[in-house]
Amino acid sequence: MRATRHQAAGGRPLSAAYVLLAAAAAPTSFAFVPQHPPLSSATQAAGSVAAATARPHLRPRARALWALAPEKTRQGRRDEIVDARVLEHHTGLDQRAAQLELTSDLTKAAARDYGHGLQEHHAAFVADELTVVPDDETNPNAALWGSAALLLMACVCGTNFPIIKQLETVHPEAHVAALRFLIAGLPFIGSLACPPAVALAGAEIGAWCSLGYLSQAVGLHLTSASKAAFICALFTVVVPIASAVGLVGGERKAVSLPTWAAVGLALAGTAVLEVGPVLLGGDANAADVVGSINQGDVWCLGTAVGFGLMFARMEHHMEEHADEVLALTAWQCAVLSVAMVGWALFDVHGDVAALLETASSYSFTDMGYLVWTGLFTTAAVLWGETKVMQDVSGTQAGIIFSTEPLFATGFAALLLHETVGVTDAAGAALIMAGCILVVLQGGKEEAAKEPSV
Repeated sequence: MRATRHQAAGGRPLSAAYVLLAAAAAPTSFAFVPQHPPLSSATQAAGSVAAATARPHLRPRARALWALAPEKTRQGRRDEIVDARVLEHHTGLDQRAAQLELTSDLTKAAARDYGHGLQEHHAAFVADELTVVPDDETNPNAALWGSAALLLMACVCGTNFPIIKQLETVHPEAHVAALRFLIAGLPFIGSLACPPAVALAGAEIGAWCSLGYLSQAVGLHLTSASKAAFICALFTVVVPIASAVGLVGGERKAVSLPTWAAVGLALAGTAVLEVGPVLLGGDANAADVVGSINQGDVWCLGTAVGFGLMFARMEHHMEEHADEVLALTAWQCAVLSVAMVGWALFDVHGDVAALLETASSYSFTDMGYLVWTGLFTTAAVLWGETKVMQDVSGTQAGIIFSTEPLFATGFAALLLHETVGVTDAAGAALIMAGCILVVLQGGKEEAAKEPSV
């Protein structure tokens, strides 16, 4: 017993019991990582016994004995604990980095999948936009509404005849036409800036329309009104011929027999309307109707060609520039204005001062008539005609517009107190029958199929 105390007091190595108690008092995180160098045999034994017994009442005394342990032993144990914690920390960092890398890879893959999805969606959208909808899948009411709009426009244009007739009793017709089309072009000035192809398309339509107006003005001075009206109405025949020879859409289009029948009815109605008094023994001069062809008739034939090709080419260009209605209308009005101003200057032999003086002589009522004919019966109608060509063919539009003389007759009776006779009613019935027949045909004509070999 004395030797044991001496050994403890003299600083000699502790016995196994003291080591056991010291190990029991050590922090619970002693024995951690098997990868580190093994501890001494005494320390391992002490740790095993302490882990097995784990007596709480011995821990206070064991902590005191742990404080008496050599510093080298305690420092080594501390180093083992620090190394274990550092290794655990680095292992956690490696696992976190692996998780972040996996997350990054998943994010990149998701982004790629999202990009591919956007590309597929865009391709499907473009394919849908470029898909040509078969005729049987188009809106069945589009052609009907377009035809109704054209009929309304023909009615509005019917007011031109009595109004212009009153204006031309005071002012030269060339001056009236120039002011009318200059006013018509005002709403579309901002739409003149457009691609060259659109500008050329609108200018072509305006050129054909100018031919119709100018040739009609000349022809009316050289032939009878009834004969001129019938020849000008031949534009309803020019449109289907232009469609059949490929001037619409760049390919020949088949014109159905019902459409030709509607054209025949419209022509017959115009004939009865204009030359009916002669056929019924009226007061008109038969020589004016059945006499030889004169220069006025040729000019009026130019009117039929001009207005007919205007409808045909309008349909053609609307198939290529369906989203450029305003620009097409703007260039139509621009060309018409130039043509009519040129006619007015020719009428005054180039005297601009005389032309301006004539323009300043219009009364307030006359200016109201010019605003009506310029903005409504010209600007609005040209825009409307161009717009509805998306759903109605030029042939159908021409036949529907053949009702314009009917409305002109009605407005003349209302405003000028002209009489309406039996022939007027008969002609109106034939023209309306042609319109109803062409409306029942539905949409546009299809391209003519080549015969199979």
